Amino acid sequence: FRLDRISQAESTGNKRVLPLPQSAPETNEELRMKVHGNLRKISETFNLRDDTELKPEDEVVSNVFSTEWAIRTICSLLGTAEVLEPLNIRELVVSRAQKALNQYR
Repeated sequence: FRLDRISQAESTGNKRVLPLPQSAPETNEELRMKVHGNLRKISETFNLRDDTELKPEDEVVSNVFSTEWAIRTICSLLGTAEVLEPLNIRELVVSRAQKALNQYR
């Protein structure tokens, strides 16, 4: 759904106030992951500031402010990062990826 593709809209005269969506609770979880590629993007996205250069198969740790953000971000990296811990985030990434894959069957 993209707003720039709407060619016509019509008001029905009815007004409805929608409640704000409940956001995922903010956390400050530590995320441990292994990087396989896209090293610069991962370093920038997870704010990995270290004196050493990131290399494939390195394990890194980053604090994430939201579980939902971590899941979306890991999924957007298309397999270039693998969540090792915490296991609940790892399982949620697997579940989200499987749901997306099922859409193509």
